[in-house]
Amino acid sequence: MKNLKYIFLLLVVFFQTLKSAAINYTWIGIENSVWSNANNWLPIGIPDTADKVIIVFAVNNPVLDGNKTIKYFEISGGTVDLNGYILEITNEGKFISGNINNGNIICNNADKIEFGDSLNGPVIGVGIIAYAENIFISNTTFGSDVVLVKTGGSPNECEGGNIFNAKTIIRNLSSY
Repeated sequence: MKNLKYIFLLLVVFFQTLKSAAINYTWIGIENSVWSNANNWLPIGIPDTADKVIIVFAVNNPVLDGNKTIKYFEISGGTVDLNGYILEITNEGKFISGNINNGNIICNNADKIEFGDSLNGPVIGVGIIAYAENIFISNTTFGSDVVLVKTGGSPNECEGGNIFNAKTIIRNLSSY
């Protein structure tokens, strides 16, 4: 009987560990635009707070159906409609290209936030509040209020081609 309890306890710990491990989800949008539809993601499932989300071009663009918190977010194509909700990113955000509309993005104590690249950049039509150790901005159009605060890390290089169409605050709280 003691062995059975021990095995049960080990199984509980094992499955809790699996549950807390990050999963890389890529949006494929094959069924509809609903973020919380597991069939729209590869692997099949719904991203949670410890997970990584990658948005690329798809038949149906994702639409949030509530406030979401994720560890890592990357968009390299397509459009994300935040639908008036908040997308919170807790570790890293990469906004390479594509469009984000209708809501707010919060990055609090993130390691790195990147907007655009040397060739092109995204159109960010949402409010952004980002506190991150490293911030990179290049060829990005911001359509709503932006607050970017560098909190540490190494020196950052930012490139031109950025357009800010609303109130913008950029602060450096690091020693670089």
